[in-house]
Amino acid sequence: MNVKILLISILLLTLLGVFGGKLGQKVIPESWGGGFFSSPIGHIAIKAEPVHAEPIKALSLGTNSSSKLLKAITNTYITNTMIATWLAIIVLIIFAWLVNKNKNSVPNRLQGFAEIVMEFFITLIGGIVGATQVKKFFPLIMTIFLFIVIANWMGILPGYGTIGWIETPEIIKSHLSHGDSSSGGHSDHDDGHDAEYDDQPLAKFVKSGPVYIQPLGSVKEEISLTCGLDPSHCESTKELTNPNVQAGRLSPYLRSANTDVNTTLAIALVAMVMIHWWGLRTLGPLTHVGKFINFKEGPTGFVVGLIEAISEVARLISFTFRLFGNIFAGEVLLIVVAFLIPLTGILVFLFLEVFVGVVQAFIFSILTLVFAATATTAHSADEH
Repeated sequence: MNVKILLISILLLTLLGVFGGKLGQKVIPESWGGGFFSSPIGHIAIKAEPVHAEPIKALSLGTNSSSKLLKAITNTYITNTMIATWLAIIVLIIFAWLVNKNKNSVPNRLQGFAEIVMEFFITLIGGIVGATQVKKFFPLIMTIFLFIVIANWMGILPGYGTIGWIETPEIIKSHLSHGDSSSGGHSDHDDGHDAEYDDQPLAKFVKSGPVYIQPLGSVKEEISLTCGLDPSHCESTKELTNPNVQAGRLSPYLRSANTDVNTTLAIALVAMVMIHWWGLRTLGPLTHVGKFINFKEGPTGFVVGLIEAISEVARLISFTFRLFGNIFAGEVLLIVVAFLIPLTGILVFLFLEVFVGVVQAFIFSILTLVFAATATTAHSADEH
């Protein structure tokens, strides 16, 4: 009996998700109730979104600051991926504190889970670099793995990408104009209509103050930035004249940290710097640098060293974009599925993203270990 109820409940939720999403509007017209769960498709941007409208200069420093240091950070924004990164670091610190707080000979569940993960990595690292080298590599490898996993898993929590503030058409126009002027280009927007503006789809939102939570069934229609700036360019201006309705774009306060290429680049830089530091400490400066600048073996040795140097740059690039590409693609997939089939359609992909988050963290940390093992091993020619 309970199984039948469960199956019927799953079937009903599936039907609600299919016919309530944007995909359902293709079967049942909106006038008949199709797409009743449909929300605006999230704004997909590679660049991290700011969490405030004005740059830091205008918020706190003023425009007449004479400090060179303060001027260096003007026109910058705190982004949603910055906040997500700080939160992931805080969670990682709390996790480490809780594990060490109540260490017992008979471990509790949290301590037992932590010990299983640590033992796995200790055994793995020992098998690659030797048991005597575990203490050298374990702290960084374990930290990289845990940070990436926590950041990836936090990125699929409710609230990421759905709670934020509304960027008004004027703010979006200001950002576009700033981009034009900073790049040296020129764009004439005086007539209120521009093709670039039409490529910036907006939605209509009910005004709710500085914090907006995007509910199901909140928006049915997209409008252009041109329409948002000047309702006379809209096909229908009735709803935009409503004082409780505003055109804009949801800019979330939180977004998965690893969907920002700056975050993945920072992790990759830390990994590569430590790899070469270990190489310098283990082999000595002359031997380690000699892998890349080699005149002893003639032209062949020089070319081989040059290829080694290029491969190090390639490793940095692959580190950065492998993690960024996989996590960003996963976020785009979740946004699109939630738009087409809300409620049930996204559940399968959420479990998939949990798995992908662990796999990407494992790949990143193990490649760091393998590259470190290579960096601390002298070439055969250098050993003689």
